Amino acid sequence: MANKINIDNKELLVLLEFDDSEYEKITMCLNEEDKKVFVINNKIVIDEEIINQINKKYSLELPFEAKSIIKKG
Repeated sequence: MANKINIDNKELLVLLEFDDSEYEKITMCLNEEDKKVFVINNKIVIDEEIINQINKKYSLELPFEAKSIIKKG
């Protein structure tokens, strides 16, 4: 069974939870539109700079080249 959390009256599907030295606990989720979002301190993160920093630090995004290969496949 999948874990779900409610933040700001939105139901989020939990994909991954991990600890970070700067932000402490980070939860990666899918929102109701199936878009990836991060939850830090029980708040949905919307700051693109923070999102990009987390994605880069933990290699959570596929490189552009890999995305194009997967779409072609």
